Amino acid sequence: MAGKKIRDDLEGVTFVYVNDLPVALRAGDDVPKGAKVGDHLLADGKTSKASGEQKPAEPTTPTDPPADDTPAGPEPEAQDAGTASTPPDGRSSRDAWLAWAKEQGVDVADDAPKDDIRAAVAAATQQQ
Repeated sequence: MAGKKIRDDLEGVTFVYVNDLPVALRAGDDVPKGAKVGDHLLADGKTSKASGEQKPAEPTTPTDPPADDTPAGPEPEAQDAGTASTPPDGRSSRDAWLAWAKEQGVDVADDAPKDDIRAAVAAATQQQ
């Protein structure tokens, strides 16, 4: 039976503990044995069972707007979309990479994971 995988559309990373060590998981990564991951992060929607005790997740930074009325900045899509001459930033969303690949004429499936899209773009760039 195949192991659990992090869903392909996850943006950013999630941290889990395996043998008391933090492990960062990104979209498409295999869930390590012993890691407990919630349904919302799994490609198949099933929770993996952990073996042994796990440390609680580290607290995350709140996503509330700043206390002052200073705008938080443009939406991430606007920051990382890339242009015709430059690809999106490596941290850019899967959708930003897909749009850029299509603009460049790179043949990728609409449901391809971000890493596959980036690999296809890199391969196409090397052929030119």
